[in-house]
Amino acid sequence: MNKISYWLVVSLLLTAQSSASKVYTKSSVIATDVSVVRDKDSRPISGILKLYYTPKKIKSEESFSNGVKSGRSVYYREDSTLHKESNYRLNRLNGKLFEYYANGSLKHELYYVKNKFDGLQIYYYDNAKPMKKEIFRNGILNGFSRWFFRSGEIMEETFFLDGKIDGIAKWYYENGTLQEASSYKSGLRDGVSKWYDKYGNIIKSIDFKENRAIKGVLYDSESNQTSMTNAQFHKDGYEY
Repeated sequence: MNKISYWLVVSLLLTAQSSASKVYTKSSVIATDVSVVRDKDSRPISGILKLYYTPKKIKSEESFSNGVKSGRSVYYREDSTLHKESNYRLNRLNGKLFEYYANGSLKHELYYVKNKFDGLQIYYYDNAKPMKKEIFRNGILNGFSRWFFRSGEIMEETFFLDGKIDGIAKWYYENGTLQEASSYKSGLRDGVSKWYDKYGNIIKSIDFKENRAIKGVLYDSESNQTSMTNAQFHKDGYEY
């Protein structure tokens, strides 16, 4: 608990005959860190479980059904600002999860199915501009992945197939000029990779086969070409 003293209140759902919520103290609940939360009579709770930093400063509100976390959960910082909102089904994240910076702007916008990333995942800078957008299927990157500079300009765009880069991957300078375009197959460089300076002039081109450099060319400011040596491949960190 990080030495934080807080009080626990459990509010059970109303029965058909009653309109008053039952309130439980911390000592009335067996545990909060188990798969099924029960009251002291060993009955699974159904309702809202509330944790507090202090009697008037709430820490979290979590929905339960038959003792398992199901429904909306909300979490707060000690300064009472909203930290995170999420949805659960049978103790597993299921649906949208929103996380916020202390300034209130959105930090993460994630989507889960059965506790795994599924669908579009978006991360933001604290200036509200996107940092990263990715597509997942069943917990694995499957689709585009885009990273952005803090300014909002595109930094990198790649495509993933079963968790591995596949197709043409591109990287950019912050001024929007293409820095590198490389062909990948099953996570390995395979095909032509080209590099450019900030003005769009090509400076290097290498042909790869299964991540090994086969041949390469360097370009000077006058577009004159020089074949690359194995020593240059080694210097650049490429197998050959």
